[in-house]
Amino acid sequence: MSLARRIFLLVSGAFVVLLSITAAAIALSFSGTLVATTEATLQLVMQQNQRIVNAALTRVDELVVDLDNDRYLYEQLVRRVDERSVDQSIARQEIGRHLTRSVYVPLRTSFSRVNYWFFVDERASASNLYRTATFPASRISTTAQASGQPFLAAAIAADGRVAWSSDPARPGRIRAASVIRGLFSPVAIPDLGILLIELDAADLLGDVQRSDVGGRSRYLLFDPAGTLHPVDAEPPTALPAAVWQVLRGTDVATRPIADADRLYSVLRLDNGWQLVGITPIDGVNQHYLRVANVIALITVIALGVVLLLSFIIARSVSRPIASLAHAMRQANLTGTPALADRESRDTLEIAALYAAYQAQISHITQLLAQVYQAGIEVKQAEIRALQAQINPHFLYNTLDAISWSARDQGVADVPAIVSSLANILRYSIDDSERAATLAEELAIVTDYLAIQNYCYGLAITLDATDMRELVGSVPRLTLQPIVENAIQHGFLEHGVRDGIIRLRGVVHPGGTTIEIENPGPADVPALQALLDGPAPPRRHGIRNVHRRLRMLFGDAAGLSFHTAAGGGLVVALHLPTLDRPAGAG
Repeated sequence: MSLARRIFLLVSGAFVVLLSITAAAIALSFSGTLVATTEATLQLVMQQNQRIVNAALTRVDELVVDLDNDRYLYEQLVRRVDERSVDQSIARQEIGRHLTRSVYVPLRTSFSRVNYWFFVDERASASNLYRTATFPASRISTTAQASGQPFLAAAIAADGRVAWSSDPARPGRIRAASVIRGLFSPVAIPDLGILLIELDAADLLGDVQRSDVGGRSRYLLFDPAGTLHPVDAEPPTALPAAVWQVLRGTDVATRPIADADRLYSVLRLDNGWQLVGITPIDGVNQHYLRVANVIALITVIALGVVLLLSFIIARSVSRPIASLAHAMRQANLTGTPALADRESRDTLEIAALYAAYQAQISHITQLLAQVYQAGIEVKQAEIRALQAQINPHFLYNTLDAISWSARDQGVADVPAIVSSLANILRYSIDDSERAATLAEELAIVTDYLAIQNYCYGLAITLDATDMRELVGSVPRLTLQPIVENAIQHGFLEHGVRDGIIRLRGVVHPGGTTIEIENPGPADVPALQALLDGPAPPRRHGIRNVHRRLRMLFGDAAGLSFHTAAGGGLVVALHLPTLDRPAGAG
């Protein structure tokens, strides 16, 4: 038997044995793991569906938060309107157009079928414009028109959060109601009114149904009271007892519940409701049957390729050896050692392959360097984007306050406010990539505090005595978002008009910690969880500062929270070690 034939039989036999063992192992384990794999895949899909629905619910929450911060809506609702019918008609049109832009237009980008109503609080001046409006004929009316409606009591009980419910008279429709706060004057008019949004259940789950893994899955919605809200027109499906135990909270489901020929997945949504997915097992198994057929086809093709490769390998290995043996025989006969031209060509081909390999390695090295440089550029771009996200809304409020003061009162402190605002604008725009000194950062915080005191009639002071011993540089706009958060949540939310925000600097072997303390109470665990979780729109500035510090200095940098000895909140800002001047304690 020739060497080529022996190599062919040896290599092909080894590959065939390995393929046979692999195919047998797959055949034995495939039937046992099919259901487990199906359940795991379905669980992943349902978790993705859970995130899709939660994202839709979050869009409604974000819209409510935007209305809470809508200064223009606040001014329109509290502004007194002349008794003339023309003025009243213009005011109603302006409020209606603004609510359409602020509520209906954003919702229409996410939901195909949506409706809304706004009930003006009886204490607001604009309520006089809608005394004769009725619900649901009018989109805007007064809270008196909603009296006795279930959604009104639910919205009041939710205390600023979105309360989800349904209308028994309209199956398949889901309602979201929330109290809209008057954040710009919480003492005079704490509530501007009630916002009611009505969505179609099938519309809410549209993206979920389009992502269905089985092709025939059904979905049911259950509110916290256990009331069923079917998504489609089919009759309700009788659920197994195990599913009802999970819905009532007496059991926990970590994987889909199998019953007869269906799989049931129960997932809790962010609004307290529960989503139940019902998937036929045979509908899911069709995917795996197709995969099994593909695997069988690939195995046959692989067997043919193995035989071909075995033949090529046998020839490529035996050829140079045969050529060498022939040359050696010739040398024995003639006494002159020589190699055949074919052997020379084979040697050159191997050399060419080696050269190509070296070229590929060099190319891969260049690509890795390019990817590394691209990663640095992307990281820098993200840092600049995060820095640009820090909330500049107070500038608009400042300009508004200056405009009204200059127009109506002519107060003398307008130049000082304009100077502080100019300093902040110059500081934010001028070379934003360059780090700032602590003195520059404290100066901007002082200007910012002066503006806030002026705009809101506050008497808050900044005590940075312990910071004077620190020198060094920090990223721009690091302290300002924290001070802004302290003013908003430590003073304004609790109706406190005066107080002290204290800044302390501590240098220790592991770096430098700057503590910013305000007297307002806070939920420290919730704030700490905010740093690594999805940031609510009104608190993204703190999270952006935390992420920017970690990008610049590593995981040891960033923010943390704890309660002060006197009961206030302390925000600890961790940085690399800053310098102290010579002789400082």
